[in-house]
Amino acid sequence: MNKFVQLLAFVGLLVISGNAVGHSETGRPRIVSFDRVRHFAAVMQICRENCKNLGQCDGFEPGDPRACLRLQAELQTPVASSDYTVAVIERNNEASGFIQYSLFSGGLFPPSITLLAVSNNSRRFHLGSQLLRHAENAISMNGGQQVVLTTLSEQGADFCTNQNYVLKPLHPIFPGCWFKDL
Repeated sequence: MNKFVQLLAFVGLLVISGNAVGHSETGRPRIVSFDRVRHFAAVMQICRENCKNLGQCDGFEPGDPRACLRLQAELQTPVASSDYTVAVIERNNEASGFIQYSLFSGGLFPPSITLLAVSNNSRRFHLGSQLLRHAENAISMNGGQQVVLTTLSEQGADFCTNQNYVLKPLHPIFPGCWFKDL
C-alpha cells in the first residue's frame, strides 16, 4: 500500500472516530449528557479548581484531590437513583465545564441549579452561560416556571446578575439564592 493511500486511510479513521463520539466538526462547544467513563476525571478536576465557589472543598484547598467528595459520591451513584441531571460542555473535544440541576421542584423550592463550573483555562468563552441556558431550557420543557440558583461567591453573584437572576435571600443558611422566571 503506498503512503498516500495509508494517509487517506488514517485521515478517514480520524473523521469516523471524531463523528462516532459526537463531537462537532467545527470545534464549537457542545453540551452533552454526563458520561461517567468519558467525563468523570475532568468534571472532578473542574470541581477541585472551583471548590471554594461551589462549596465543595470539604475543608481542603482548591486543587486538592480530596476536595469534592460529595460530588464524587453523587457522580458514582447510578443515574436512575439520582435526583439531579449533569450536563457537560465540551470544547476542543475535552470537558470544559459542567452543570448539575434538578428538573423538578423539591417542596418549597422550584427546580434548582446546584453546581455550575467552568475550567480555569476555558473562562471567557461564555461556556457558563451556555450551560445555564441548557439547564433553563430543560427545566422549562419539563414544566418548570421558575428556577433557583445558589451561589457562594461574588463572582457567582455577578454572573447571576448578568443572567437576569434576582437575589432573594430565604434564610441565613441560604444567603445566595437567585431566582429567575422562565
